[in-house]
Amino acid sequence: MAVRDGVRLAMAGTVAGRYEHQCTESDVDYFVTRCSEAGIQRIIHSFYHAPSPDYPEYLMHKDQLLQLEPYGYGSQSALAWLVERAHDAGIEVVTFINVATGGQWVRADYLASPAVWPYVRLIGGGLELEKYGTRTRDGKTWLDIGPRDPMGGVGYVSLAYPEVREKERNLYLEFVERYGVDGVQMELMISRPPRYSDADGNREPCCDEDGYWAYGYDEPAISAYMDKYGVDPKTLPNSETTWVNFRANYVTLHLRELREALNERGKDVGVSAFAFSGTFSSPEDGVAVGSDWETWLNEGLVDTIYSRIPGDRPPFRERFAGPRVEGMAKEFAALKSAVGDRATVFPVIELPTYPLSAPGQATPEEAVEAVERVGQALIRAGADRLGFWWFDTVEALGIWPAVSKLRSALGRNGW
Repeated sequence: MAVRDGVRLAMAGTVAGRYEHQCTESDVDYFVTRCSEAGIQRIIHSFYHAPSPDYPEYLMHKDQLLQLEPYGYGSQSALAWLVERAHDAGIEVVTFINVATGGQWVRADYLASPAVWPYVRLIGGGLELEKYGTRTRDGKTWLDIGPRDPMGGVGYVSLAYPEVREKERNLYLEFVERYGVDGVQMELMISRPPRYSDADGNREPCCDEDGYWAYGYDEPAISAYMDKYGVDPKTLPNSETTWVNFRANYVTLHLRELREALNERGKDVGVSAFAFSGTFSSPEDGVAVGSDWETWLNEGLVDTIYSRIPGDRPPFRERFAGPRVEGMAKEFAALKSAVGDRATVFPVIELPTYPLSAPGQATPEEAVEAVERVGQALIRAGADRLGFWWFDTVEALGIWPAVSKLRSALGRNGW
């Protein structure tokens, strides 16, 4: 059901057990029904649980803290149920993973409680993460740096290792060949703050004080760089242009290899990239954190760019304040102009996932109004489609009325 160009509304989320640990077919039915009733045409599905015995260990939740039971495999998996139900409802399914991310979603970041950290070290990603974890110039991984430090943000493994790229590539291929998804997506978590952010100079996780990715000093990359330039990159600043571009090329290589593998198999599915909007503030901002999206577009490696708006995560009331919404619309308009007709640009409104009772959060009524206001601003800035992140938050805050109004607004513009 190749309706990629006509998709105007997308919902990101994951299918999980609503009342029990194990996801059931009724949970999938509920997910798809709610999306269908709202006019959602594409589900962007996060699949953190293992759909296959070959799922990379560093991406698995299995045996980690506070995790649900793993899904079944093959025809009895939640992904198989989701694709079947969604296709019956005329909805596409795009499945994504966080590119080369290890030990994710166990609060293993610099906001984690120090009491949790010993367990994170123990279960963070298994032996593969220890072997392939990407390193700073002094040879440290995120596990070595630890919590309470932005440099100890969500852990990453290195795409400089061919076997890491191969494992992730095979996973994407399995999504397509075994489960029949309509597209695959690479989510890239490292980003500079958006231009409208008032982060007061706070460093982004895994970046240095100048906003450059501080990792990537991995044996294959170091050896290849020295062979090409005759210089040890550990003697250079993170911002050295040749070293910045060299490290970013590994994500580009990953995309090339995935495209080649899909073409070899005759699989005509969409390949997309998903990142915080700060990655797309300019090509230079993207390359600084390893995402050379200008090259991806020039080589036709991605069909769609999903810009996660806003590109930072303040509390709800601050997140969608008036001046910031203006900045979001301006940044999106610039991105759409820069991309041109080389790919589809999909703005995705990110909603907070923490409790409404937390400081700075909003009432459900405020949330509905804010989402509609952001969506309308993006439409005025030229958006001809919208996405929403995340299904559980849309449910919890009752934001479906805003989704409906924005769908009508897109329709009034002839889209």
